[in-house]
Amino acid sequence: MSKSNERRINLDTNNAFLGFDKLFTDVFNHKTSTNNYPPHNIYRTSHEDAHSDMVIEIALAGISKEDIDITVSSQDTLRVVYQGEGNEPSRDYVHKGIAKRKFELEWRMNKDLEVSNARFDNGMLYIDIKNLSGTTASSQKIDIN
Repeated sequence: MSKSNERRINLDTNNAFLGFDKLFTDVFNHKTSTNNYPPHNIYRTSHEDAHSDMVIEIALAGISKEDIDITVSSQDTLRVVYQGEGNEPSRDYVHKGIAKRKFELEWRMNKDLEVSNARFDNGMLYIDIKNLSGTTASSQKIDIN
């Protein structure tokens, strides 16, 4: 994503956000959806720096990157959406353990965070979050590499 298309996003859910450390307990653990599908992780890129960049890692087996929509809204929400398979072939499954159902994951973002990149690799979606100074909010569409 080019620098001109980047937008800093504000994730403060209650206007009482004090620091980046608190983000993990107060913000990322309080998604607007309580659904744990699809499985996902959020981790810091540095063990030593509590203010380091982060990565959201989402397991999306059997889903193509073209069917995933990632946006950051002017309401300071990072949203990952999959509308589901339209015409999945009818099969007589003996066991069906790979879910391809619709989902929407949302996170409120702190003003010092910015989505810098999204990439899809071997069924895993990675969304890179940079720790930067905040600026004016606007909508942002994230391309997946």
